[in-house]
Amino acid sequence: MVDSTEAEGGIDHTNDHAHVQDHIALIYETKQERLGAISSLIKVGLEKGELCIYISDEKDFQDLISSLRRYNVDVDSAVNSGALILSPKKEIFYRLGQFDPEWTL
Repeated sequence: MVDSTEAEGGIDHTNDHAHVQDHIALIYETKQERLGAISSLIKVGLEKGELCIYISDEKDFQDLISSLRRYNVDVDSAVNSGALILSPKKEIFYRLGQFDPEWTL
């Protein structure tokens, strides 16, 4: 459930409807809203002991890392433990030189 009423554009996690294979659509108007929503999702996922994977453009990672730190996420510890994976999309989607949906999953 997306809830834009939180101060930093976060997600309402009080109603835990998310299940394995559920999808969440993030709707945002600004970069800060996007980073806030993503940071909130990752923080809650890490707190629940879930594996969090973020796939994006490499240029986006520093902004996300800064945002996660503002949310009091120990990014270095999460990455080093394997709980958080930050991966450029070209490494995930084009590892074989072309897009292969079966390999990607």
